[in-house]
Amino acid sequence: MEGALLILFFFLLRTLFAEGRNPVAPDAADLNRQADNYAAQGNFALAEQTLDRLIQSVQKKTGRDSIEVGIYLRRLAHVKMLRNDFAGAIPLLHRVVYIQALNLGSYSADLLQTLDWLAQLYHGQGKPDAAIVMLRRMLEIRSANYGEKDRGAAPVFNSLGLLLHRKEDLAGAADAFRRALALHELPDPDQEELALCLTNLGITLSQQGQLQEAESLLQRSLFIREKKLGPHSPELCSTLLGLAELLWKKADIRGAEGLYRRALAIQETAFGAEDAHLIPTLNQAGRMLTENDEYEAAEPLLRRALALQERSDPKDSLVTADCLEALASLLAAKGEVADSLRLLRRALKTREELLPANDAGISVTLGTLGWGLFRNREYAEAEACIRRALAMGERVGQDATVFVSTQLFHLGSVLQDRGDVAAAEPLFWRALALRAPACACLKGMPRDRSRCCARHSRSKKKSSSPAIPRSP
Repeated sequence: MEGALLILFFFLLRTLFAEGRNPVAPDAADLNRQADNYAAQGNFALAEQTLDRLIQSVQKKTGRDSIEVGIYLRRLAHVKMLRNDFAGAIPLLHRVVYIQALNLGSYSADLLQTLDWLAQLYHGQGKPDAAIVMLRRMLEIRSANYGEKDRGAAPVFNSLGLLLHRKEDLAGAADAFRRALALHELPDPDQEELALCLTNLGITLSQQGQLQEAESLLQRSLFIREKKLGPHSPELCSTLLGLAELLWKKADIRGAEGLYRRALAIQETAFGAEDAHLIPTLNQAGRMLTENDEYEAAEPLLRRALALQERSDPKDSLVTADCLEALASLLAAKGEVADSLRLLRRALKTREELLPANDAGISVTLGTLGWGLFRNREYAEAEACIRRALAMGERVGQDATVFVSTQLFHLGSVLQDRGDVAAAEPLFWRALALRAPACACLKGMPRDRSRCCARHSRSKKKSSSPAIPRSP
């Protein structure tokens, strides 16, 4: 009897722990369903805990680097993304990429979704270089799997172009947008995607000074969008703003103003008169009118842009800094120097809080503030700002030649007005060697130095930007 009971006991033990599992605990399918239910209910913490248990269970059965583990790791990363734990999602996705490449091959199309998520996460974290690496790898994989006429690569090229544009690599951005356009030009294109690509390439070429080709592309985009969406769709606005800036560069002020006002009317109808969508349009139109000496027309636009920005985002942001500087430029041109300096100091403080120490945005604001202080005869602070801006520009190198020449001219002007002509003269000659127009001072100072400052400073300012695609 005792022997029979002992055999039964060992049989039960074997059943309970067969394959290392406790049958009382849920199996992989049960854990998977539980995780789904928790995520659907918005209980992401419990969903994560359940997926962690599932991953540990699957690892014991199939190994740490099995494709099954990769599947559940990607689901865990997705849950972390849903709860905005982007820093936690990134290393998981990198491990998924490793597992997928190990099991399926480095050029497997299954990697594309994971790489796309990584690109979006890096972009959202302000790490464009890492995002660009992900996008380039996606393009390699797509080319290997689908060939050179893969229309699905067009959105990837477009996203790559946007990132390169934001890094001010206009040549790289234009090349990426051209590659996207070539794919959209294949038979039976999506007309809206084609129009988006035409706009992006047109804006980029305009910023490179290729105005004739840029205008043709933008006009074509506008025609497509008007035909497909109607003349009052908000989707037209990015194209209208790009065209307006192009006409501004061609000195067609009235033509540009008409396009700005058309874009503004569309946005007011679509979003309301108090919506933040209006801010870039108001700012660009106001800056153009300021540069054309139309101060009375420019001021209400720029003040409205700043007021809208402060209402939509009470905490100062980089957009706030842009609005402050645009209005400060107008006030300086009107001779209201004290108010201009107050706005510039606030803009500089905002940029220094939000940007890396050597960012070009800080250097431009420093230079503009230094010139305003010089005009207000606050020589000591002016010299300090301009010297700091000059040092930052010199560290950039060849790409900042215009900015450096302007700061050399400004610093020379400060030293000359303080009576130190010997120190000022070599600065003027250095400026002349870099960019002759920056040094008209050698034949006598210009009567209105502020105009010179505004023209040179604007060369580093952002203007229209390519449109963001619906899905990266």
